[in-house]
Amino acid sequence: MENEKIGTKDKKATLIIFALVATLVIATSFALWSFTVWYSDNSQGIAVNGTTGIDFDIYYSFGVGEKNVLDSANNLYVKDMICNGETQKYSFVLADEDKEKIKQAVIASSFFDLKETYEQQGDSKVLCSPSTTITLTITMDGKTNTVHREECAGSDADIRSIIDILNQIIQKREDEFVIKEPECGYI
Repeated sequence: MENEKIGTKDKKATLIIFALVATLVIATSFALWSFTVWYSDNSQGIAVNGTTGIDFDIYYSFGVGEKNVLDSANNLYVKDMICNGETQKYSFVLADEDKEKIKQAVIASSFFDLKETYEQQGDSKVLCSPSTTITLTITMDGKTNTVHREECAGSDADIRSIIDILNQIIQKREDEFVIKEPECGYI
């Protein structure tokens, strides 16, 4: 009889311990899930405030033949050295504060509503020679848009704020990398 009482007490203790452990596991899982939804970690693409797809990549090619390239997805910057078709490649990681400036310009310019190409208005079309063109592809919050523009004739006015920020970032990094200017140029 005494052994039966001890066995019943052991069973009750085991059930109580099991219930506490199960409650702890469930509460911890919920806490971790809630933390993941509200915590911002852009490098991992974790949701922020319930939104999804915190991703941000830029592909920006520019200049004659678009040989200058900033490719944030591959942490790459390519500089056109012009002479003999030479290019130089550099590791290039956008700083968080630079990404934030670019994101604000993207939002302000309604970038994701822009058409891929720009058509000049009016009877007279301006020709640029040599043609300096831009391709700008931005992926942000699950959306991607690509625009192609010529730097002359004002066709890049709709993305000029973004381009100005990108060019400032690139110039600053070129100075840090001590990238020399090309020894020749386009005519």
